[in-house]
Amino acid sequence: MYAGEFDAVNGAWSQQEWLTNLDHKYSKVFKISDRQIYYLNNSITNDWMVGGYYRQVPQLTYLAVPNAGWAVDYDNNSTVYNAFLDYMSAATSPFLGLTCKNTVGAGCSVA
Repeated sequence: MYAGEFDAVNGAWSQQEWLTNLDHKYSKVFKISDRQIYYLNNSITNDWMVGGYYRQVPQLTYLAVPNAGWAVDYDNNSTVYNAFLDYMSAATSPFLGLTCKNTVGAGCSVA
């Protein structure tokens, strides 16, 4: 699931709150899970760029997408496209979801 940070009605903050308060198998774990930085690699400069912030538990990945409103896939299509590819490439692993690709410094931690 993803949401744009500039969506004034159902944006990143309200969606995250909704998911946190939803009664599901992993709700307590999701509530305390660390927020991670989702990085994209700039193919021109080979630098890492922030593509968003994600939290995940088994069977649930939530990505907050910067510079996007309700039309996330239009406003920031590179993040959505790459996240979808990363998510689908993980389909053969035991845990579907996003992984940290930046191993420099603190990696993907926001702490």
